[in-house]
Amino acid sequence: ESLLALASSPSLLRGDLEQFHRQASEALRYRQLHALVRTSDGQQIMNTRVPFGTVLPSSPLSEVEREVIVKRWPRISNLVIGGVTRAWVLGLSVPVIRDDKIAYVITMSIDPEYIRRIISQSPRDRDWIIAVSDPSGRLIARSEDHAVYLGRIIHPDVKGWSVPPEGVHHTPALNGEMVLRGYRWSSKADWLVAAFV
Repeated sequence: ESLLALASSPSLLRGDLEQFHRQASEALRYRQLHALVRTSDGQQIMNTRVPFGTVLPSSPLSEVEREVIVKRWPRISNLVIGGVTRAWVLGLSVPVIRDDKIAYVITMSIDPEYIRRIISQSPRDRDWIIAVSDPSGRLIARSEDHAVYLGRIIHPDVKGWSVPPEGVHHTPALNGEMVLRGYRWSSKADWLVAAFV
C-alpha cells in the first residue's frame, strides 16, 4: 500500500524528484525500506539509499520491471544483488502512470533481514526452522543461521517435491540431514515457505 501511494504521489507525477526523495525517505524510514525510481531505459533517477543528487547506475530493466511496464501491475523480483548496495535485496515494483503512459517504474527495495524478522517472530516450537525461498529456489530468509544460508540455492529436488499449494515430506536439508518439512507456496509472491525440524 505504501508503494502504491508513493507511485501516485503528485511530486513524482510532476517530476519533482527532490521533493519525492524527501517524501519517500520519510514514508519508508520507519520500516527500514528504500525506494528507487527508474526510467524505461533502465536509468535510476532517484534512490532513497543515497542522498538526492548522487550519480546513480543504469542497467537493463529486469524481467520483472519489463513485465510491470507491459502489464501495468505490481510484481516482486527474485532475490538479486542490488545495484547500489551490492548486497542481496528483493524488489517490489509498480508502474508510475502519467497521462495514461508509463512514466517510471518505482521499486521498493526490501532487505532480506526484514523478511527474516517477520518469520523469526512467528509462533512456533523452538525446534522448528522457517525458511522462505524465491521461485528460482534461492533462499530469501531463514529463522536460524540466516546469514549462513542467505542467497544459497535450496536442494535442487525440493521444488520437484513441493507440489503446490502445500504438503509435508521427509527431505534433505541444505546441510544434507533428513528433515520433516511442511511447506506452502505463497499465492501472492510465488515464494516457497517451509518449516522443518
